[in-house]
Amino acid sequence: MNGTEFLIQSREIVPNAVRIIMTGSTHIEDIITNINLGHIYEFISKPWKNEHIQITVNRCIEYYNISHHNRQLIQEIQQHTYHLQEQDLTIGLLNERIKENTLQIIRMLTGLISSHELYYHAHHGQTVAVMVRALAAKMELTEERIKPLVVAALLHDIGKIGLPPQCLTTHPDLLDAEDYEMYKSHVKRGVDHILAIRDFEREAEIILQHHERFDGSGFPLGLSGSDITIEAQILQICDLYHNLVYGLYPDELEAKAQGQKPYLAEMELAKRQADAIALIHRRASWFYPEVIKVFYKLAQSGKCAPLQVGIAGVEDEEKFTQKTANDQEKHEHLPDEESLKGIKSIFIPEIRIGMQSAQDIYTFSSKLVLQKGMIIDQSKLVTLKNYFQQNLLPTHIACYKQ
Repeated sequence: MNGTEFLIQSREIVPNAVRIIMTGSTHIEDIITNINLGHIYEFISKPWKNEHIQITVNRCIEYYNISHHNRQLIQEIQQHTYHLQEQDLTIGLLNERIKENTLQIIRMLTGLISSHELYYHAHHGQTVAVMVRALAAKMELTEERIKPLVVAALLHDIGKIGLPPQCLTTHPDLLDAEDYEMYKSHVKRGVDHILAIRDFEREAEIILQHHERFDGSGFPLGLSGSDITIEAQILQICDLYHNLVYGLYPDELEAKAQGQKPYLAEMELAKRQADAIALIHRRASWFYPEVIKVFYKLAQSGKCAPLQVGIAGVEDEEKFTQKTANDQEKHEHLPDEESLKGIKSIFIPEIRIGMQSAQDIYTFSSKLVLQKGMIIDQSKLVTLKNYFQQNLLPTHIACYKQ
């Protein structure tokens, strides 16, 4: 065995040893080969001095100690990294459980709110959630911003639970001072409830601001202009529209109190929708100009079932987005008879096999359930009704008339 072979085998047997060559060879190529093959730390050529050997050995010991310490640190880091990865996996699983629990909380609260929505023809929060999603998407908000907005729409009236009936059935402008202050308190009451849910700060901010107005005339903070989030303005206009269209009128409330089920006929619905559009037009100072503009476009496009009839008959955007004195005195937005043909809003429990969807249908968690144009078969009907029973869909969807 020559010296080179010895160095190679020694490296395999004791890989972490610090090796020194002491040689009398003068062949540089041989020396370089041995250094490379044997992973040599230092070489000493003859003749040598004892002091030089002592210094070299001490340096080798120091190098070995440092290398050994580094190897220990690397091992500890690897072990720590492994534990962190295990913890990350555990945290990931816990986060998934938290998300699922949060969805369950939202469903529970949505059901609770719906059970107290006694003053509407349709579930208020769920329908408004459909509208805000459509409007926000039309305004090109990211999904990251749309999701908390949809949740805020579902839960925005949670603070009304426990308010006396007169605060819910009477128009706010007709309430006396005491009841009006109680009515306004529902916003902060709702925010307090929402903040009890983990990571719901964004939803709480939207709910806090959804009665603020662009011109500063809103409540509870009197914010104006860009101090109001665009999400809160989207929620406000959809909330107002649904209140105007689907809120029970005094005679309907009286009929309901006598055990009758108020029915909103299609022509009456169309008139209410047109009246709501006209009122929003006159109250344009309450909203971001861009929100008003896109709200009109969405309604005109027919891509949001609660809006599609109400905008029919509007000839152009300018008539809607510019306030005029004439608009204050008359409504020019009533739909003609032709505009009512083709599409009908259907209560989900009344949907039948063979009907054709006139819109994309999403759950409140943004899952696509049914695409526009699809024929409803037995399987799709069961799916729709299951989601409806779990309070995951709006009460009505748009279908083509048969």
